[in-house]
Amino acid sequence: MECNYERRLQELCRRKLEQTLAKKEHNGYMNEDDYGCVLPPENFHFEPEFNDPEHHTFYGARLWGRNFRRLMERHPLYVDPNDALAGRWMFILQRLRPFTSAVSNSNMEMAPVFNYEWLKPIQEKYGIIPGIGKMHHFAPDYQIGLQLGFGGLLDKVRQYARQYPEKAEFYQAEEDVLFGMVEMYKEGLIDPEFATREETEKRKVMNSNSCGLAFTQAEQVQLSTDSLRSGGVESATWVGIAPVPGPDGVQALFARSKFGFYTVLTTGAEEKGKVIDILKFFNWMYSDEGIMLNNYGVEGVTYNMVDGKPVMLDNVRESFNTYRGCGMNFQPISSLWTVDAYVQVLTNGTPYEELPETRKLFYDAFYLNDPYFVTSAPILQTEAYIENANTLLAEAAQLQAQCIAGLITIDEFYSRYESLKASGLQDVIDQGTAAYAQMMNE
Repeated sequence: MECNYERRLQELCRRKLEQTLAKKEHNGYMNEDDYGCVLPPENFHFEPEFNDPEHHTFYGARLWGRNFRRLMERHPLYVDPNDALAGRWMFILQRLRPFTSAVSNSNMEMAPVFNYEWLKPIQEKYGIIPGIGKMHHFAPDYQIGLQLGFGGLLDKVRQYARQYPEKAEFYQAEEDVLFGMVEMYKEGLIDPEFATREETEKRKVMNSNSCGLAFTQAEQVQLSTDSLRSGGVESATWVGIAPVPGPDGVQALFARSKFGFYTVLTTGAEEKGKVIDILKFFNWMYSDEGIMLNNYGVEGVTYNMVDGKPVMLDNVRESFNTYRGCGMNFQPISSLWTVDAYVQVLTNGTPYEELPETRKLFYDAFYLNDPYFVTSAPILQTEAYIENANTLLAEAAQLQAQCIAGLITIDEFYSRYESLKASGLQDVIDQGTAAYAQMMNE
């Protein structure tokens, strides 16, 4: 079945109406916003903890935080690939208090232990809806979250808990709220390896419809979309998005180098007296003739000249696999890959308007991030780097991911980071700094 935006919109509306009618049938008449929640499974039951057994209810920051954490630890998993929202929820915590109907205010009132009768005449006079015991909201500050991560937020809460022990109950509630979200990483509901997953494994996760956001090559939006649709998920669509603004509002991605992979000369080449010839070949690869061969192949065999420009044959530019299968962009050898050759393969020589839908997704993702690319700092292959790159640097990346996920605090991150420096990471830093300074001076 062909999938297009109109069909997708119709299906989203149908699904949303279906969910709303189910909530109306379950909850009764609802004179309020149609929230983005869905009904929990019929066999699911959650009983909050109470600190007011007489009225069978709870109040105060401590129990709100505690019950939120307990609810997150038990919250049913909800996965619907044909959904308009990336995240769903099933409960409004305050409605787990006793109430007469889904929209009753009786469950929002504070228990009688807190008497504010003296305020009510003023509230009624000015039509004020009091906030005492009423609706609660989380108001996330994404800038703080990006700066600190869950580990940093936990550090901050614990710091102020030590500074203000008289408010221990409040800070314990905040810690419970944070741990309620951190638990999702531990359970794998949020990928615990999101910052360290290898590219091949990441593609498998994308192709299996097991994640909704990934950092990868632009081409993967087409490959994963095609894979999912061919597997029966007709509405599956991966799209490219611009990078998330950082704490200072900067949006940036490291640009891919215009040059290919590193190529080295072995001692065996020197022993056989081939170093000079190999260097001559490398030099030729960056000549006009070498660039033409590496990017377009042989005239009349893989491309033809049209109006003075090389145009690849259709069977060559059909995909990057067929292109490389004909010998171009041979990756084991460092070379220059031109933008024109890349785009010819990317579009298969077809105008954008005539590209297949999933190919347009690739094209859009490829050019979307043009304004945000920055040149990454060079990786200097010092002795320390070569010795430690596969161990210490990988461990540092894992520590970073654990800190962002809140599995360790910032203090724990720096403590273990200092241990890595003592184990050889400091040698990598020192040798790299010295080599970079020498390179710049030369």
